[in-house]
Amino acid sequence: MEKKQPARSLEEYGDAFLDLYKRLVEFTGDAVYVYTYDEGELLFANQGFIDLLELDGAPKDVRGKKLDQLLVYLERPGTIREAANEHGEIHNFEYHFKTLKGHERYILHDSFIITDPETGKKRVEAIVRDITAHKEHEHHLKELNRQVKMIAQCNQAVARATDQRELLDQLCRILTVIGGYRAAWIGVPEYDSMKSIRVIAQAGCENDEAKVLSKNLQEAEEDVCPAARAIQSGKPTIVQNLLKTEQYAKWHAEAAKLGIISSVAIPVMVENQLFGVLCVCQSYENAFLEEEVQLLLELVSDLEFGIFSLKMRAEREAIEMALSESESRFRNAFETAGAGMALVAPDGRWLKVNKAFCDIVGYTARELQSMSFQDITHPDDLGKDVSRVEKVLNNELPYYHIEKRYMHKEGHEIWIFLSASLVKDRKGLPLYFVFQIQDVTERKKAEAALRDSEQKFKALVENIPAVVFRLTPSGKVQYVSPKVSELYGYSPDELIGKDFTVTTPEEEIPRIREAFQRLFNGEEIRGIQVKQKNKAGTVVTVEVNMIPMRTEGKVVAAQGIMRSRRADDQE
Repeated sequence: MEKKQPARSLEEYGDAFLDLYKRLVEFTGDAVYVYTYDEGELLFANQGFIDLLELDGAPKDVRGKKLDQLLVYLERPGTIREAANEHGEIHNFEYHFKTLKGHERYILHDSFIITDPETGKKRVEAIVRDITAHKEHEHHLKELNRQVKMIAQCNQAVARATDQRELLDQLCRILTVIGGYRAAWIGVPEYDSMKSIRVIAQAGCENDEAKVLSKNLQEAEEDVCPAARAIQSGKPTIVQNLLKTEQYAKWHAEAAKLGIISSVAIPVMVENQLFGVLCVCQSYENAFLEEEVQLLLELVSDLEFGIFSLKMRAEREAIEMALSESESRFRNAFETAGAGMALVAPDGRWLKVNKAFCDIVGYTARELQSMSFQDITHPDDLGKDVSRVEKVLNNELPYYHIEKRYMHKEGHEIWIFLSASLVKDRKGLPLYFVFQIQDVTERKKAEAALRDSEQKFKALVENIPAVVFRLTPSGKVQYVSPKVSELYGYSPDELIGKDFTVTTPEEEIPRIREAFQRLFNGEEIRGIQVKQKNKAGTVVTVEVNMIPMRTEGKVVAAQGIMRSRRADDQE
């Protein structure tokens, strides 16, 4: 018969449960700790607490320390007294802090306030769960939602736009209202005597405030503002902290006053031509990291397409209006046009051509009516031309421009510039393309000849036994030929941008400056001999000839040539 086990006492069960509780506290992944209610002094902490706060050592090492010594609050929570309910419990209390190693954490805090019946002192028993990953995911979703809303709103604005000014204003509002930026404005360069940047749309700031970060384009390079720099370079100009960037020191006070810390300026290009610049500002630093800049570039691309579409729509409406005029007037304009013109079926067949076009390609109108544009297009250019036709037919483009080659009836190539737009019926179905064709063969030849001439001139300048140079009106070296290294020992890069007197002995400077002044008064300087210092400090005598270079009658630079007297003597 099996022997019956004696029953365990309540105390034995109590010890077993206490031991189980201790093991759970020690090995749970959550942070468990106890601290005094009034002083915030730690009485107990488990390994989860050590791991959460990235502390060195064991749990016993933090006993007696205060919480404020072990972390940095980023969003300091209210006091325990404020958070606790009437039963002395705290549930799902979130706060944000940074460990002493610099890592941010979000936690969810649950605790109980216990009063010791013997001493009357209170302690807080807390369990904390790390919800950093959840918060980061939540922030990421919020950011994605912001980006999607910005893109969607921008696309809608572009699709519905009927007026350019309205489109620009709406984009600025989207950036500030949906995107949450401090301010956004769009400026266009004015190529008048002031060469200023004119603000044509803004949101989040007044017109005068937008001018805080804009300055005339004619300023010296070191004084150019972010907007002007973007216009001149054709690339985005990003300033992560305007107040700490010495280059923009003159704007520090005004930017601080307006609450602008970081900014990005992005050129707006339409048909490969500069339209203007979009400037976006934020009230905190590092707001324009790579992902944010890419988002803004995408929005600028949508804006460029919108401006382009409005322009194309206006041109198409003008063409449709012209085509709706009387047949006789259209036929007269078509036939007598100095440029080539043609009506082309959607499949490429020539429907009607004028005399100017026949003269360009060498075919008669009757011969062309049995052909298509594909038949006379150079094989290497056919693909890009056909693809644009398909995009217009699919409503992906309102019209297109292209430079391509036709094959003349006699067999030689002809370069032409083609403008093509589609005429539709009242139901929106395609009727025919209107082609405008300009013969640019001579221009292409001239461009090729110019490139060849420039290469020959460069080779000549770089190989003659003398130094060729060019100076700005302020006396800066704008260009110097490679032969300068043989005469002075400097490379061209070491001299370009420097004052021309950098190689001149002190006693020669007044005489050279006097000659330089005469030069910019329009006088040619020939055969003057001056002393110069090479890189090693040796003084050499050179002969200098300079002539003024003019644009519209104004001297804008000095072109010169110098050679060593010793080299001349040897000749």
